Amino acid sequence: MNDDQETEPTGQLHDGVLQEEPQAELNLPAVPVSVEGPVQVHQLASVAGASLNRNCALADGAQMILSADSRRRIARVICGQILAIASDQATVNQGTAALWPANVPCEITHREEIWVKPAADAVVSVMVEAWAE
Repeated sequence: MNDDQETEPTGQLHDGVLQEEPQAELNLPAVPVSVEGPVQVHQLASVAGASLNRNCALADGAQMILSADSRRRIARVICGQILAIASDQATVNQGTAALWPANVPCEITHREEIWVKPAADAVVSVMVEAWAE
């Protein structure tokens, strides 16, 4: 057999033949990118956060039910009473907060604090989802 002819495969692999050399990790700075035109995006599934009930008495005034959280994707708040909802205590206590109807889920998609005050003593239920990592 000639040296320039290929040999028959033996079925055995030699160590390292099919392995890629590991690439050294480059610590390059982030580069800002601006996109022109339409871009296809896919939203990742949320990660379950928390589910809780909070007993809220009208006499207690505004209560913070969720603190600020940059990982929060959505919070759903529901109550059996009309509910005043805002991002700060003063807005709720001054009576300028949004009034949400009873038994209707309120979906909040910001990461700020959430303060509530029901129109009467009530249980406020909260379900939270976080952004997927």
